[in-house]
Amino acid sequence: MPRWCPGCGDNAILTSVQKLCRDEQLPPEKTVFVSGIGCSSRFP
Repeated sequence: MPRWCPGCGDNAILTSVQKLCRDEQLPPEKTVFVSGIGCSSRFP
C-alpha cells in the first residue's frame, strides 16, 4: 500500500482513474499507465 503525503491529490486521482476504468469496463490487458518519478510513480 503506497503512502501519500498529507494533502496530496495523487490518491484522489488514482481512485478516480480506477473507478473510471471499472465503470467503463476497460480491459486491463488493453490499458497502459505511464508515470514518471516521485509520487506519481506509485500509481499501479
